[in-house]
Amino acid sequence: MLNSTTRTHPDAASVRDALNRSGYRGLSTELWLAVASVVAFIGVTVWWLTQEGRVQDWDNGLHTVDAFLIHKQLAAGDLTTLFTEFNTYPPLGHLVGALAVFVGGFSPATVILASNLVFVPLLVAGTFGVGRLVYGSDRAGLLAALFALGTPMIVSEFHEFILDPQQAAMIAISVWAILASRRFERPGVAALAGLFSGLAMLTKQTSVVFIAGPIAVALARGGWRNWRGILAFGSAFGVVAGPWYIYHRHELNSLVSIHDSGAASPSANQAGGFFPQRLSRKSFGWYFWSTVNIQLLVPLALAVLIGTVLAVRDSLRDRSPANLRPELLAGLFVSWLGMTLITHKDPRYSLPALVFMAVLGTGWIANAKLGRTLFPALLVAVVAINLIGISTGAGRAARVALSGAPKNSVLAERELTLYSPDGWLRGGPARDGDVLGLMRGLKRLG
Repeated sequence: MLNSTTRTHPDAASVRDALNRSGYRGLSTELWLAVASVVAFIGVTVWWLTQEGRVQDWDNGLHTVDAFLIHKQLAAGDLTTLFTEFNTYPPLGHLVGALAVFVGGFSPATVILASNLVFVPLLVAGTFGVGRLVYGSDRAGLLAALFALGTPMIVSEFHEFILDPQQAAMIAISVWAILASRRFERPGVAALAGLFSGLAMLTKQTSVVFIAGPIAVALARGGWRNWRGILAFGSAFGVVAGPWYIYHRHELNSLVSIHDSGAASPSANQAGGFFPQRLSRKSFGWYFWSTVNIQLLVPLALAVLIGTVLAVRDSLRDRSPANLRPELLAGLFVSWLGMTLITHKDPRYSLPALVFMAVLGTGWIANAKLGRTLFPALLVAVVAINLIGISTGAGRAARVALSGAPKNSVLAERELTLYSPDGWLRGGPARDGDVLGLMRGLKRLG
C-alpha cells in the first residue's frame, strides 16, 4: 500500500504538457469566444423577437409563407413537391423554416429563430476557419467571425426570414472547405467542399458567382493536377445541386431573362435605381456605395480596404503555395464583378461575399505588430455598437456628405455612413398593433 505522503498530484501545467505531447491540443480560447459570440448573437435575436410585432412584408413575408406552405406539404406526406414546384428560389432555406414549424408552430418567430440556429453557427465556422487558414492563427479566425456577426446587414437580416444571410453562411463554409482541400489535393475534404457548395446553390442561384473565384485560382495554382479531388468535388456538387437545377432549367432561363432586362420591377428602378445600365458608371459604383452606406458602413469598409491593399502586396511578395491570399482576393473581385454585371441590383445581393471581406478586413489586424491590442479593441467596439445599435434602434445615423451628393438616394451616394441604426431591412423592434386579433374580430363579425 502506498503511503499517502508519497502520492503525487500533477498540477495543471504538467497535465497540459502531457496532453500536448500526446497530440491533443483542445479548444483554444479564441474558439470558445467564437462559440460565445454565436450564443450572444442568437440571444439578441431572441430578445428582438419578443419585442417585435410587425407583420412580415415583401420578400421577408413571401419567404415565410413559402416555408409554411412547404411545411404543409411535408405534414401531408408530400416529399417531392418541395423539389419539383418552382417558387423562384431553391428550397434549402425554406426547408429549414418548414421543419422548424413542426417544433415551434406557425409563427414568423419560429422560422426566423430556426434560420439563426442553423446558419449563424455555419457563418461563424466558415469565417473562423478561413481566417485561421489564410492568416495562420485562431486569433485571425476569431476576429473574422466577430466582423461577420457585427456586419450591419447581417444583424438586420437575421431578424427576418430571408435567404441572403443564409446564403452568406453557406458560402463561408464552402470557401473554408475549398481552401482546406489544399487545391483539391485532399479528395475527402474536396468532396466536403462539393457538398457545402451544392447546398449553397440550393440556397440561392447566385452562389456560383461567389465560389467561382477561389475555385478558379485554386485550379490555376496547381489544383488542376489533382484530378481525384476535382472529381470528388464535382461529384458531390452535382449530386446535391444537380437534380433541382436540371429539373428547373427552363424556368431558370426565363427568370434570368426577366431580371437581366430590368422588367422584374420597373417601379424599383424608378424609385432607387435598382436597374442601372450594366456598363455605366452608376453600375460599377453601385456596390461600393451600398457597402459603405448599408452593408458594412465606413469603419468596417475601411478595414477591408486596408486589408485588401496589404493582401495584394503580400501576394506579389510571396507566391508560395502556402499563401492563400490570392484565393481570397479573387473571391472578392469575382463576387463584385459578377454582381455588377447582373442588371438587377440590391444591397443584399452582394452579402455572400462577406467571408472574403471579413477575413481580409481582420487578418492584417490579427498579425499587426503595432496596435496589437488597440486594433482588435476598436474592432470589437464597432461590432458591439452595430449589434446593439441596430437591434435596439438606438441613436441616429451619422453621415459625412461629399460634394454633389444627390437627395433621397437609396444608396446615399456620395455620402459616407459612420453609423446607422436603420438596418436593411430591419432596425429596432416595432409593433403594428394586434393585426391578427383585428382579422379574427372581423371574421367573427362576418
